[in-house]
Amino acid sequence: MPKLTLLNRLPLILTLAFITGCSSCTFELRSEVSNFTRNQGGSGAQHVFVDREAGFTDDVVLAVTGAPSGVTATYEPPAIAGDVGIVHLAIDETAATGDTTLTVVGTAPGGQTDSVEIPLSILGADTEDFGVDASPLLSTVAAGGSAEVEVDLQWHGPFADDADLECQGLPADVTCSFADNPVPNGQDVTTLTIDAASTAVDGEYAVIINAEAGTQAKATAILLVVGDGSAGDDDDSAGDDDDSAGDDDDSAGDDDDSAAAGSFAVRSEVTNFSINQDMAGSMTVYVDRSGGHDAPVTLSASADAGLAVSFEEAAPTGGAAVLILQVDSSGSTGNSTIAVTGDDGASTSSANFPVTVNSATFPDYVLKVNTHSQELVAGGSDGWADIEVQWGGSFTDDVVLSCVSPTEITCVLGVGTVEHPNTASNIQLTVSSAATSGVYPIQVEGLADSISKLVSFQVVVP
Repeated sequence: MPKLTLLNRLPLILTLAFITGCSSCTFELRSEVSNFTRNQGGSGAQHVFVDREAGFTDDVVLAVTGAPSGVTATYEPPAIAGDVGIVHLAIDETAATGDTTLTVVGTAPGGQTDSVEIPLSILGADTEDFGVDASPLLSTVAAGGSAEVEVDLQWHGPFADDADLECQGLPADVTCSFADNPVPNGQDVTTLTIDAASTAVDGEYAVIINAEAGTQAKATAILLVVGDGSAGDDDDSAGDDDDSAGDDDDSAGDDDDSAAAGSFAVRSEVTNFSINQDMAGSMTVYVDRSGGHDAPVTLSASADAGLAVSFEEAAPTGGAAVLILQVDSSGSTGNSTIAVTGDDGASTSSANFPVTVNSATFPDYVLKVNTHSQELVAGGSDGWADIEVQWGGSFTDDVVLSCVSPTEITCVLGVGTVEHPNTASNIQLTVSSAATSGVYPIQVEGLADSISKLVSFQVVVP
């Protein structure tokens, strides 16, 4: 998966880096979710992505720091050779309830390090909620074969709804099915079967198992390896002499190696988007690339009547784009779906993003941003964005805001807690002088009465 920044591709330099090593090359860690919520006695997993600079090929070992007593972290694989790993969290029944922040630190043999934070919310064992987990965390399937994953459901307190399950992030020509779907409330386990057609492309894919029950949505992560996972082998790597991204004999645009080399998959950072009529919001849609894929991906989206969807950047060449959602007063209430499709001209990838539309008077809130994209120069003047809290119905809880951004972008909130009936806070954005040209996704999270909401926008560094 490429770095979210847009790297210049210099075949000669890449070739030398692979041959001689690159002690100064490095990596960045990122996570696809902004909050991990489980009850005491629950468990689950999430992906941690390793965004590598050109020439960096070392394994990265993960470790969680700041975990409170009763929270245990394990990792799959133990050392990440590719672009993604999994952090699995088990919450003991003795763990203290409340909100905390875990820090995932990645370390390479050369001493390079980076970290990413995972906000963790621990609920009481009897608090009404549910969770989802899966085993094994890493599954391998041959093209033309199948694999099985055990999906565990965790029911807590008086929670009474059934759980609808869905796979997200599957590559082309790979499908999934559940032995039970929906899973009846109280049933603790079902089986996920992953089937790969004979045309499935070898590679390593970050797959999310989404679970939706009532008004709650949870997710857990697995890592799927199709074939032996070597999507970029020695004969066709991004930096070898015979087939580099820019050499004269086999360029990205000739008949033998089209711009759609490798593969991609679209995904979102949220498993459910809850919004009232007459409200607007946005989410980041990621384009996960593998096998040297670097072609533009044209994104399109469709939704039910009353829901208007659009993209700030409809054909991203990087790893992310912002989807904007507007619900008018005629939007039908209930569970809906935003269908997103990416097309690189040679193949497509699709994903369905669940949306719950509530009436305009439903007691809830949503975050809105005044700009979905702004251009800021590295090391230059600061930028600003306004965050608006949209209150619905009788909801009056204060909203605590936090900003999630790549390490190159510093965001400072003008108001950390928006108190009802006030509606706004601003964010000061500062781009590091070390930032390279590219598109950087920014997420602002709100937390009120244990209800978490996200709004997304992007910073473009020219």
